[in-house]
Amino acid sequence: MERIKDSKLETLRPVKLYRLDLEELVDLFSKTCATVQLFDEEFKYSSLAELEERQGKGALIPYIKIHGDRPNVSLTLGATKLSWVMRQQSNHVYAESEDQAELLATRLSSYLSQRRRFLPILFNWYSFLLVMSLQMAWTAVSIANRRKDPNFLRNHSWAMFLEACYYLLLGYTFAVPLVTWRGMSRISLAPKHSDKSFFAEHGYDLFKGILLVTLGVGLKWLFDHFMK
Repeated sequence: MERIKDSKLETLRPVKLYRLDLEELVDLFSKTCATVQLFDEEFKYSSLAELEERQGKGALIPYIKIHGDRPNVSLTLGATKLSWVMRQQSNHVYAESEDQAELLATRLSSYLSQRRRFLPILFNWYSFLLVMSLQMAWTAVSIANRRKDPNFLRNHSWAMFLEACYYLLLGYTFAVPLVTWRGMSRISLAPKHSDKSFFAEHGYDLFKGILLVTLGVGLKWLFDHFMK
């Protein structure tokens, strides 16, 4: 008697990868699988060099799939195109019910966990709806109070702070659809640290740091204000 094994399918977080990372992923496949192929949304490739020749050196790839046979293991990264205005996140690793395949899937998952992005924590539709609800609530409160007192914002520092937060979050509401449309993974055929500008390379980290500092300062200000 032998227990039936189920195939393994794991959903991964969006990742940030460069050409060297892709080479290492393909190498992991090559060490375990008899054959390895790469796919984008239109073509099938036999090597990373062939993919680069088609896409262009240093190109950004919205979607890539690496598939190995014997054993059967597949890795999909990026976002598949649903329409001209929307993409669906597709970050998965699949392995058939075979020990070597499951071991490779575990190695792939471990490797990618060190290169994942945390955009989904901030940019998701639940957070988007929450922010929209808070903005509508503050708009209603602000309008109602300014009808009673035209100088409502000037007379209350906390109201000025919340008004500033409103405009900051307004930028967030525009960013969510953009990030969702582009996809949250960043897969590049360029070498690491080869982006043309400092902001292109570190913009996400800067944005995350500024946002966290702003939220921290705002929460401390509110705490100090209401504890007086």
